[in-house]
Amino acid sequence: MTTASTGTAALDFMRGRGWVYALLVAAGLGLGVYEISSYRTASRFAVEGVDSRGVVTHKADYSNGNRKTFRLSYTFPTPDDPYTHGNQNVSGPFYHAQTEDAEIVVRYLPSDPSMNVVEAASMTKGFWMGMLLSLGLILGGAGGAVLGWSRARARG
Repeated sequence: MTTASTGTAALDFMRGRGWVYALLVAAGLGLGVYEISSYRTASRFAVEGVDSRGVVTHKADYSNGNRKTFRLSYTFPTPDDPYTHGNQNVSGPFYHAQTEDAEIVVRYLPSDPSMNVVEAASMTKGFWMGMLLSLGLILGGAGGAVLGWSRARARG
C-alpha cells in the first residue's frame, strides 16, 4: 500500500466511525483514572486519616428520575479550626441512621482537612464494576478501531 492510499484509508476511517472508537478509548481511560483516583483517596483516608467527633448540620435527599441521592452536611473540629465543614453523598441506610444535630464520626486528612468523609465505604463502592466498564470501553474502542482500519485499508 502506498503512502497516498494509506492517507486515503486513514481519511475514510476517520470519516466513518474512527472518531467513535477514539472517543470510546478516551472515555474508558478517563473512567479508569477516575476510579483509581477515588481508590487512592480512600486508601489515604485509611492510612493517614484522623477521626474527629462531628455534628450533622443538615440532611438532604434529591430525586432525579429513578435515582435518589442522600447528602449529609456536618461540622467537625480540627486542631486549626473548631468549625471545619464537610458534606458527602452517602448510602440510604447510612443517611436514615443519622439525625440532624447528632454526633457523627468524621475522618479527615490532617494535611488537608477539607478532604473528609463520614462514610468511607461509599468512596470505593462500585470500584470493580467501574474498572470493568473502563476496560470494556478501551477494548471495544481499540477492537473497533483495528477492524475499521483493516476494512478501510482493504477498500483503499
